[in-house]
Amino acid sequence: MIDAGNVIECPPGSWKFTGSPHTLFLRVERVRDDLSGFYEGEVWLEGQQLARDGTPMGRLQALVTVERIRVLQP
Repeated sequence: MIDAGNVIECPPGSWKFTGSPHTLFLRVERVRDDLSGFYEGEVWLEGQQLARDGTPMGRLQALVTVERIRVLQP
């Protein structure tokens, strides 16, 4: 389960709609249940993208493959 406040890691190829094939680190602010129901095995997330060292890089939305999400900080 992904909750607001979690910091997650998503490997390249496991997330969409931000235009860059790299590992995504995200501090989750919102799980978009209203959109996620339309996708099998994927979830829409909104939050603050983070650099590897935790530096905030701006807000984004991404469609993420649930089974490939790794929670780094609950």
